[in-house]
Amino acid sequence: MILKIYNLSINIECNPQALKSKTPILFLHGFTGNFNDWKFVENKLPENFTPIFIDLIGHGKTSSPIDVKNYTSDSQIELLKELLVKLKIQECVIVGYSMGGRLALEFTLKYPEFVSALILESTSFGIEDESERKRRIESDEKLAEQIENSNISDFIKYWYTIPLFNSLKNLPKDKFENLIKSKIASNNNTGLKNSLIGFSTGRMQNFYLFAKTINIKTLLIAGELDEKYKTTLLRADYLMPNSKLKIVNDAGHNVHLEKPEEFLKLINEFLLNI
Repeated sequence: MILKIYNLSINIECNPQALKSKTPILFLHGFTGNFNDWKFVENKLPENFTPIFIDLIGHGKTSSPIDVKNYTSDSQIELLKELLVKLKIQECVIVGYSMGGRLALEFTLKYPEFVSALILESTSFGIEDESERKRRIESDEKLAEQIENSNISDFIKYWYTIPLFNSLKNLPKDKFENLIKSKIASNNNTGLKNSLIGFSTGRMQNFYLFAKTINIKTLLIAGELDEKYKTTLLRADYLMPNSKLKIVNDAGHNVHLEKPEEFLKLINEFLLNI
């Protein structure tokens, strides 16, 4: 369904009736993703939970406005809050992967009253060094320029060859090819370009400083082969008072795509104990 929030069209999928009696779980996808990335969990969650799938701004069937201000963390946080209000949700579990994990983390820190538990997969906690943050912003702006000057097909094919996604080469060939086709079909230049500029990791605060203030139960998930984010979440787990880190063997950055059964098992075990 399409919901109108702040004159933007937000594409979501949920069971309105189930929202009245079950605990909602809001799933937030990563960069170039859409809500179909999470559909493998549908009908496989514990009985007392119900999923809400959303296309984040600039992705899927949700609006891709020209004004980059719509893509900033502040704007996206307020958009999520209004979504929950519109759906009459007072509290939910949030699951976020990569870019979606950053949004989940930032939303939780600003509106903890809306979040009953948190699941973060391959999520950055920000960049501590000031000069490194500036370099990341410049790098994302160059990448955004590349998107603007190429067609979406070429960019998606390039994006999934970067070292971060090396382990995706272990997927069956047809699964990987279908992944690329689906990303090409569900993305556009404006949305991806503005997501990189407005929601760059370089613009994110250093959330290691606030990790110890997140008291809700949190599951952290990293792939064994993803050294950067495994290190990040090991540190976050040390700092957070109520977290549990799970490292999935033979998986890289996108654990839920590479090892969906293991991922589902982890989140279901977590949900049954919150």
